[in-house]
Amino acid sequence: MEKKIQDDGSSVQVIVSQPRENVFAGLDRNISQAVRSSSSIKGHNVGHPFLLKGVDSITGKKNGFLNITPEIGALAQGFYNTFSATVADGGLGSTTALGASSVTVGSFASTTGASSGGYGTTITNYSNSTSGGLAGDGTGTNVLNAFIGGYGYSTNLLSANTGATFAGVTSGGVGADTDSAFEYMKNTKFGTFDTLASAQSQYKYKMPDNDVDLSLRYKNTLSNGLNYSANYSYAYAKDPIINLSWRYANGTVLTKTIGDGTSTVCSEVSMADKIYLNDGSNCLNATNLGAGTTNKPILTFEQTVKRSHNIGGSFDYGLDTAMFGPVVVRGEAVYQQGVYSPVINLASLSIGDLTDALTMVEGDRLKYVIGADFTADTNMMVSFQFIQDRNLDFVDTTSTTTGGSSGLKYTTDYATMHLTNGFNKASANKNFYSMFLSKPFGESGQHRWNNITMIEETGGRWNRADVEITLDDNTVFTTELNSYWGDKNTQFGQLEDSSNIQMGFKYSF
Repeated sequence: MEKKIQDDGSSVQVIVSQPRENVFAGLDRNISQAVRSSSSIKGHNVGHPFLLKGVDSITGKKNGFLNITPEIGALAQGFYNTFSATVADGGLGSTTALGASSVTVGSFASTTGASSGGYGTTITNYSNSTSGGLAGDGTGTNVLNAFIGGYGYSTNLLSANTGATFAGVTSGGVGADTDSAFEYMKNTKFGTFDTLASAQSQYKYKMPDNDVDLSLRYKNTLSNGLNYSANYSYAYAKDPIINLSWRYANGTVLTKTIGDGTSTVCSEVSMADKIYLNDGSNCLNATNLGAGTTNKPILTFEQTVKRSHNIGGSFDYGLDTAMFGPVVVRGEAVYQQGVYSPVINLASLSIGDLTDALTMVEGDRLKYVIGADFTADTNMMVSFQFIQDRNLDFVDTTSTTTGGSSGLKYTTDYATMHLTNGFNKASANKNFYSMFLSKPFGESGQHRWNNITMIEETGGRWNRADVEITLDDNTVFTTELNSYWGDKNTQFGQLEDSSNIQMGFKYSF
């Protein structure tokens, strides 16, 4: 860092720093980078009080797609092993393999054995078999649950117990009770599950090691007393970017194709909206990539960060008012060019296109703070702030797949997106309001209490109250109470159960 004072009192500051990404509970460099199968499910920071829903959707033991994917692959292989025979023996409407079946998860889940079609026979046969042992309404939902429970799968593959409670993704978006992976994947065909049979997952890092962030600041004061600064940085954005791709363990990137229902793909019978993975020589399916095969499709979560241009400034100005006395008005703003936000595509997720279901989309943002500080009640500092984060490239549209499945496509809220809330849509303009109070007390004002309240416009609340007790020049006791409440699908509201009390002691010598 270098700071130079000019003759006119202004200053120029240059900062060269080492880039490091923001670290969140459940999302840091200690995540296991081993390939995961259905028998090696492992959540990261399980039980951490500040594990956000958005992080839980990625690495969570139950709701994270890092763990859901290998269990989808194992169940797909199990379905192939059980239902790849003829209709009479329980096949899914086909006399060949599971890969030729256009049955969808949604149609299968809501179908009973008495229904017409080959998969109705499948349910009847499996329901009556010793291996199935099904109870209840005898729907395909029961069959799915029998596989999930029978193999001991632990992730949120399916929360519905009957065909009637299977919600699924509607043409417009997410049903009120859609809260598990297979319900979001309602239009996924069993032909796609054939492609994903024995799929695995892996978390990998592609982070800068020996690079630097560069920041510049010019600061000055006008003759009327207004202080201002102009700032620029060319730096890595600190929120991690998660890119998805299908690969082999040796790093080979697999080609993904979506069938259009007419042309032949991978020399197989074409099927609209079926996902095809190809390694350049083979079209992946349960036959050539089943149990015991070395090369299996691995859904790779690659974490990285990318540089962005940041242009901003700040100001503060003191003025006298009749009502509040001296008031300091201040503000800060930054324009970010080339930062990334998560976008969910419910149409792609509904057909099992996992790499297109969640993507990181580049765009620009404008963030600013406007505040005012004044003194009340003799010596109590009062500070109000309005904070806004504007996504200038907010996505909010409808997407349609090759075969016609439709669904909403929108920028999702990084902190709160989750299977249980429809991958919560972000706000194009996210607003916060804060109030800070600070006042000394005691005979000589040697002690102090502080209180800050933050309000999310979408319904989240956070309040921190703390007290500092100064016994002498060297000894200070502190007590702090953090309270979170409000809408469970907000940044603060989701942490209600993590409200806490902290106590501290400081001794200087």
